[in-house]
Amino acid sequence: MHTSPLLSAAVSAAVPIAQSVTESLAGGLSFAATLAERIASGGTDGGAGGGSEVQKNDADLMASLPTSWTHARRLAQQSLDDFLVDFRELATQHDVDGSQPIELKSNGRGGAVVAGDHPERTKIEQMLDARPDLAAKFHRLAAAQTTAFQLSQPEQRLRGEFRLVIQPNEVEVLFE
Repeated sequence: MHTSPLLSAAVSAAVPIAQSVTESLAGGLSFAATLAERIASGGTDGGAGGGSEVQKNDADLMASLPTSWTHARRLAQQSLDDFLVDFRELATQHDVDGSQPIELKSNGRGGAVVAGDHPERTKIEQMLDARPDLAAKFHRLAAAQTTAFQLSQPEQRLRGEFRLVIQPNEVEVLFE
């Protein structure tokens, strides 16, 4: 059986990354901390077939990720602002009472749900279900906030899931 050079290069490039992640997980580091270390060290390991298309794509991906806490925080804030503009506009269109806090979390299937009791829980969840683009923004927000947290406090393990509490005059990000 003949394997293509591209496949060989892909496997060669992936092995050092997989080994590093495995070693880090065994050592108690989170994936985000491992990724942050790889970003800080300049990306991928050399491996066979240096300069391959796979390594170029990997380097491009690494370059697009936040490389510092400041950068991650800026991306997290931008994601929060983008989500809130759309969420509040949609909530206004659906006459959702914004006077009570609305706590959102992932439903584990790519969507968002209301955490806890809220008098308009069903209405809010139907509104979110009808807008997959808003669910995608929520998940980008969760990823950005998680990354910012991990980069700001790499010695702490993240506990709990991302939650967003939207109140009339403030917004709170929680990991519970």
